[in-house]
Amino acid sequence: MPKGNTSLHYSKAIELNTTNFIKKSPTYQAKTVEGKNMYLNSKYEQVVKLKKQHWVLKGLPSEFKILSQSNWDVHPVNVTAAISRLVRNTYKVLVEGNSGPLIVEHRSTLGVQFEINSLYPETILILHNFLHKHLSDICVIV
Repeated sequence: MPKGNTSLHYSKAIELNTTNFIKKSPTYQAKTVEGKNMYLNSKYEQVVKLKKQHWVLKGLPSEFKILSQSNWDVHPVNVTAAISRLVRNTYKVLVEGNSGPLIVEHRSTLGVQFEINSLYPETILILHNFLHKHLSDICVIV
């Protein structure tokens, strides 16, 4: 028969306890982000921060939650000074998280390192802003 401590205590004894023989068990604290009311529900969730103002980020808060199950695959082995300069001059990091850049811009291309997911409304807004900008550009050209 299994045996174990169920941690049941007489509540009056806890209140009157003058010694440290009876301890209250610690209460669970959810993982929050620096005083904000954002709770991380999975190991793939992270809070990201806007680095620059950009049309694709219009209407977004300065910090929001995303679901990102993968990271950038960086290969610095053959990077020369010329390539490094080219990258710095043509790639802009728009949004960063604790795993690195999450939205980058390269000329007319945006790279997004997370899922567009209806459970994360800010990601839907990013897609909306992107489509709105490019569809309005097409309508102006035609």
